[in-house]
Amino acid sequence: MLLFSSLAYPLAGKLRIPFSALLLLIGVLAGEAINILEFDTALRWYHFKDIIFNIFLPILIFESALNINSRALWQNLATVLLLAVPIMLLSTLIIETALYFEINHPGFPWIAALICSVLLSAIDPVAVLDIFKHFRISERLVILMEGRACLTMLSPSSYSAFY
Repeated sequence: MLLFSSLAYPLAGKLRIPFSALLLLIGVLAGEAINILEFDTALRWYHFKDIIFNIFLPILIFESALNINSRALWQNLATVLLLAVPIMLLSTLIIETALYFEINHPGFPWIAALICSVLLSAIDPVAVLDIFKHFRISERLVILMEGRACLTMLSPSSYSAFY
């Protein structure tokens, strides 16, 4: 994954599309190729906890915290908290329900849908931030999304689904 993302970054610049959009396209194509070739990755839903906590979340939290304007975050804290807590919980519920009923497979339990939805709800601001920066969106919106990304990924509700 690191190799593909390293190669995709300059390609996104040449194609003039957001890096996260290119990564999404690569991920969808890789997933479809794995399904068509019937390749078993040996990853199961119960591996998500270790992968998320030990690989993805530290990278995402560090990147969000590194780039955030702390003064602007404090000025917009009420709005950020509104985005980080109730909106994240609502999006988690919607994504969980959609995933569970869309996949509709006996080997895909509610808990797997919950884990996937918490992950997607927590990291969706990261993808939005990349698009915001690509299209030079208002600094206040960027601050709100960066704050939401940091607070959502650090919130106990993000981690409770894994235990």
